[in-house]
Amino acid sequence: MRWTKARSATLTVLAVLTLVTLSSGSSRADDPPYPGLPPTEVPPPPLAHRSWGGTAFGATAYVQRARQWVRTPLMTAAFDINSGTVDPNPDPSHYNQCTVLNANSYLVAPAGGPHNYGASRDITVHTVAFGSIPVDATVQLEQARAAGLPVPIRLSTQVCSNTLGAIEVPDNEFKFSLFTHVTALQVDGVPVNLGGGCRTRSPGTVDLHGKGYYQGWDGTKTVPAPATPYWDNGHYNVSSGGLLTGTVDVPAFAGCTTADGDDLSRLLTATISGTGFPLQVIQGSAFACSVNNLPPKPGASTPESVPCNTNPAVLPAGGAPPIPQNGN
Repeated sequence: MRWTKARSATLTVLAVLTLVTLSSGSSRADDPPYPGLPPTEVPPPPLAHRSWGGTAFGATAYVQRARQWVRTPLMTAAFDINSGTVDPNPDPSHYNQCTVLNANSYLVAPAGGPHNYGASRDITVHTVAFGSIPVDATVQLEQARAAGLPVPIRLSTQVCSNTLGAIEVPDNEFKFSLFTHVTALQVDGVPVNLGGGCRTRSPGTVDLHGKGYYQGWDGTKTVPAPATPYWDNGHYNVSSGGLLTGTVDVPAFAGCTTADGDDLSRLLTATISGTGFPLQVIQGSAFACSVNNLPPKPGASTPESVPCNTNPAVLPAGGAPPIPQNGN
């Protein structure tokens, strides 16, 4: 085959078009790594998709009507992570530059459920109804869904270098919603068949606060970086994890009907529902449960099943904040 300048030019144009086509892939949502996860979010410039990750977390919540704390097992979540420079600078008179790391979070559902992501592991709640009836409920936390996929829980951390050359991580405020789904129930020791439709009428609001930190010269002295792990000293950063504190609402229940037609929705509402329940969450590193930049696979809802990095600096070995011994 004869090689000509025209053919060389044609190949050059094709090569350029190929590169443009490949690079344009970063401007669209990529396919998710596993079925059941939404496509990769494409943030507006100057932010860019960074990677998929995974974390482990646990929580304690106070059920005010039963006057007791509920402690969850250690669970896993998938993170779709993007990051970049904050533009415009939120305070040019104080900050030289700020960067942000955002994570769209999806609960990893246990194997055998209807969805791969968007539901937690089983959580057992031991409580008392009407002051005298023991109730054992097995519940799952569920994210809202759109087009069959879980709506993300959005987490974010901003890191700024200030005009003194120090690093500031402002406090974070997170608000999102979760349904509470009762999957099993025992009333006074007797198992009750509720079917699969017993859940809160609407999603309950989760309102969490993550304490930031300062490190470097503050004008009079050098402030050391906070000790790790951050959950031991009350700080938070999406990347490193830490302690989140706040409240959770559990709305009224519906669809809690037995095979005999008895509706126990009012019983569960009286036992579990309420607003402003104190909540504490410990989150591990955003990459503690990431393998080759992939999140936990379907069914890998426990740290052991991922497997997660069990280094105590990146994974909370205790699983959840300790239950306070002095009441609420």
